Amino acid sequence: MLDKLISVAKKGDWREAERLLHEQWSQQCPLIFAPNESAPWDVKIDETKISERLYLHCISTKQFLSQTPLNRSSM
Repeated sequence: MLDKLISVAKKGDWREAERLLHEQWSQQCPLIFAPNESAPWDVKIDETKISERLYLHCISTKQFLSQTPLNRSSM
C-alpha cells in the first residue's frame, strides 16, 4: 500500500493518493481506536500504531524534508 501511495504521489496523481489514504485510514482507524467494551473510560493511545498504520510518520517526514532549505531546488 505504501509503495503504491508513493508511486502515485511521485506522478502527481493527488486524487488517487487521496483515495488510497482514505481507504487505508478507513480500514485502520476502527482497529486503532476500537473502544474497550469492558472499560470504555480506559482509553489508551498507541502512538506507534497511529504513526505506522496511518502512514503519518512517512507523510510528515516527506513534508518536512521537502520544506528544508537543503532540499529546495533554488539553492
